[in-house]
Amino acid sequence: MLGMSALRFSTLVTSLSLFCVAGCAGSSSETARQLERMQERIAILQNERDRLDERVTALEQHQEDAQAATTAQTKGNAANQRPSLRVVTLQPETEEAEPKEHEPSAAAVANSAADDGAEHVLISGTGDRLTATVVEGTK
Repeated sequence: MLGMSALRFSTLVTSLSLFCVAGCAGSSSETARQLERMQERIAILQNERDRLDERVTALEQHQEDAQAATTAQTKGNAANQRPSLRVVTLQPETEEAEPKEHEPSAAAVANSAADDGAEHVLISGTGDRLTATVVEGTK
């Protein structure tokens, strides 16, 4: 009897051992499948992050280009907003005492300065004797 129960006991232990080994093997394959799915998800997330990085870089570059264009346009507009200035040409005085018709006299320049209300500098003289006079406008 003892031999028979020992046989049954050993069969039972062997069966349980095989069952546990089979159960662990199944668990191992399930773990491997879960690991594989996680690696696939990680690869998908890394690809999405790379695409996002490319889009952000493109947006930043576009913003920098737009700012550079705006700055250049602003500088161009500032240069165009300067007031137009009257051109004065200086020529050496000739032997003639009377001024030519196309050249304004000092009195005409002083009168025009008085008309526009701004300060003007009147430079007159000959050779190395030049004098500068500030003429204020009356406007």
